[in-house]
Amino acid sequence: MYRLKAALVLVLMVPGFAFAQRHGRADALQNYYPKTPNPILNIDYQSKKTWSYPRLSDLLKMKRAAVSVPDPKTNRTNLYEGTVLTQFVPDISHYRVDVFRASSFRDKLAVSSADLDMGSDVIVVDTVNGHRLHGNDPFWLLAKNNRGDLVVVKQLAFIRLAENP
Repeated sequence: MYRLKAALVLVLMVPGFAFAQRHGRADALQNYYPKTPNPILNIDYQSKKTWSYPRLSDLLKMKRAAVSVPDPKTNRTNLYEGTVLTQFVPDISHYRVDVFRASSFRDKLAVSSADLDMGSDVIVVDTVNGHRLHGNDPFWLLAKNNRGDLVVVKQLAFIRLAENP
């Protein structure tokens, strides 16, 4: 009995590196991020009480739009590429559009259709200057406000579509 207890103590004292690991080092980035990310855009249809979840791979199959925007701070032109919102929400004129930005504790209303020119194209951006957006904010929103200025909403959390009164 004494030998069995001693063997058990020795087995428990053996460091964890002696056992095989499935994916290399335990803290390797490959264990935290998928190799081919396919982010999801969240759309809330408030009147129907349903959500739609188009993936980036679905958006890339749709008709693309590109907008060149000069940056006054750096004197460079940024090229925003993405999908027009009407591609996956065809009857956009029937809805009030509220765009929410991801925040530390709670998603915050960034812009509403009352502030936007809904006659112009509202673009869900996934590429800037030829580089795919990634990380915590894989989608941005690009639209014109009522004065004709471009509005860029970074860290897009979700888009809420509510019935027009």
